[in-house]
Amino acid sequence: MSSAEKKDVETEACSATPARVAESEKGRESIDFLQLAQQLEEYFAPQNLEQDTYLQTLMNLNDGYVPANILSDYAKVKKLVPNVDERTNAVVKAASEYSNVLQVVAINPSTGKKVSKHKSKTILAIGLVEKGS
Repeated sequence: MSSAEKKDVETEACSATPARVAESEKGRESIDFLQLAQQLEEYFAPQNLEQDTYLQTLMNLNDGYVPANILSDYAKVKKLVPNVDERTNAVVKAASEYSNVLQVVAINPSTGKKVSKHKSKTILAIGLVEKGS
């Protein structure tokens, strides 16, 4: 293969990776944040929430939101983000940057209430965008 052909192959390989897919920090796996956001949206879809009493209970306990670390333990999320060290951060990023219907908020774990700022003693949670936001 000539050097010009090698350059074309390298250019093609670099441009084939969509922006929505990012390599993990360790560089071994890639995370498709759009696909992850779509999976998270599926969990919060009305037809799923109607039947998912566990998710309903979590939302009732946490001001309408589900802790990101709990969502990161769902089987389909684990499949999309195999690296356990990156999973919760990936869930937060997918919900906040790749979804128009989900939002990330800080929750006080003692009260289960949404707080205005994320601090060391709060947890990040995912939920549907509030009407009027």
